[in-house]
Parts: sequence; structure tokens; C-alpha cells
Amino acid sequence: MPSSITIVAVGRKNGALDEEVDRYVKLLRPFAQTSITLIKPLQLPENQHAERIERESAALRAKWPPKDRGAPIALSEEGRLRTSREFSEWLDVRLRGNKSIAFTIGGAYGLSAQLKKQCAETISLSPMTLPHKLCVVVLIEQIYRAFTILHNHPYHK
Repeated sequence: MPSSITIVAVGRKNGALDEEVDRYVKLLRPFAQTSITLIKPLQLPENQHAERIERESAALRAKWPPKDRGAPIALSEEGRLRTSREFSEWLDVRLRGNKSIAFTIGGAYGLSAQLKKQCAETISLSPMTLPHKLCVVVLIEQIYRAFTILHNHPYHK
């Protein structure tokens, strides 16, 4: 059974970064079946951040793959940072154990504390806050880079 990678994120297609995401999905085909599900950001009044976080987190949770495919991984700036090589080793271990992995990326106000607790762990791509759409691009590129590291492909050099 080939590896399966799911990314569930708050966001919408906007053209500019979607081409890069699509390019990496195609590049990943020899290594893993990859899917990206976008949840439409909620439009709530400025003073309802907590409500927005909870409702977006619930919508993300509803799109998680079945539990038998492993607990999702949350992406958040306070998560654990890894180098590309460390990330490749981590991904290899995770996929060997389960053959699938799901990543969750929140919207403008992040993920709820409850959702993060339901995840196997929280990782970070940067200590800086990234726009969620850019986070998808960086994540999928790093997933591709991880596979090229694991397969000694020249891309990662």
C-alpha cells in the first residue's frame, strides 16, 4: 500500500500559490498519494475570534481521515521545529508505522486548543507566523524534499 498524505487547511483557492501546490502534488505521486482539502474561512465580526477558531477547528476536524489512518499533526508556530533532514526522518518513521499521515493548518487565528490536544503532536515550519496558504506551499514542498532526501534524489541538495 503506497503512503497517503492528507493536508486539511483553512483557505480558498486563489490561483497564485495553487499552481505551486499542484506542482508538488504531481511531484509527490511516485512517493505518496497526496490530497489537500480546503475549508472556507469564516467571516465573523472582528470581536468573535474565539468563535471563529472553534468553528473552523470543528470544520477541519470533520475532514480528518478515518482514525485508523493515525492521529493528525497540527501545524502551529509554537510546535516543534525540525531541519529538513530531521523532518524527513520523522516523516519516514511516521509513515512506516501507519502508511498515512494527516496535517492540519488553521486559519488566520490558528487552531483551537482542543483540536491541538486531539492531534498526535504539533509541529512548526517556522517560529514566524505564516499565512495559511503559504504554510500549505511550504509544507508540501518540505514533504517532497523529505521524500527526495529519503530516496537520495538530487533535488534536496
